[in-house]
Amino acid sequence: MSRPRRIDPLVVKRAQLTAAVTTSVQSLRQCQAVLLPALFGPPVEQTAAVLGVGRATVPRLQAAFRKHKSAVSNPARNWGGRRKSLLTQEEEVAFLKPWLASAATGHLVVVSPIRAALSQRLGQPVKPSVVYRLLARHGWRKVAPDTRHPKSKPEVQEEWKKKLPEVLATLSTPDVVKGRHVRLMFQDEARFGRMVRIRRCWAPAPHRPVVDNGYEREFHMFTERSARGKENWTGGSVRS
Repeated sequence: MSRPRRIDPLVVKRAQLTAAVTTSVQSLRQCQAVLLPALFGPPVEQTAAVLGVGRATVPRLQAAFRKHKSAVSNPARNWGGRRKSLLTQEEEVAFLKPWLASAATGHLVVVSPIRAALSQRLGQPVKPSVVYRLLARHGWRKVAPDTRHPKSKPEVQEEWKKKLPEVLATLSTPDVVKGRHVRLMFQDEARFGRMVRIRRCWAPAPHRPVVDNGYEREFHMFTERSARGKENWTGGSVRS
């Protein structure tokens, strides 16, 4: 014959008070594990079925509730989190600060030097995955840098873009066209020079590095002017 169940009335009262004010699912489940057997008398198996847990979990929930003395306590979970972190959050921010400044000014940042510096800081070797998780925690992502030609002159390019409509308007005046139809035949782009392959690098959002690239682009535009079956060709080009 099993022993009669003995539940302290003070524990039942505390469970009722806690269930009325708690905001934690785990704390509410502990209260239910105490109140269901005390008020309705179902066996452990039925209590476990109502709570949606295993039979062995009911006594554990009851013991966990008795362990906390406050009637309104919301016991925090004792698992999860970074239990074996090599650096604190503040130390990680301070460690990445030089690399952040380098990425913000357009320099390429790769994992190898960061890994070497982190290993030197900790005094022990670290795996690349440790650096990857470190960068991901602080919003870094691996992106392809934007490119620019080393001989490019942005001010000249912007000036050409502004003057292009004026040049086209000059070529399309009635005095020049003289009633002939003008249409754009094709517009193409060609590049030559060193065909380098740009590597992806690490940069915190929203920064994206800009690197010099050896491409040279030359744009060609041709128009056809037809008059009585004759074909006249004009063209223009610009290099960037």
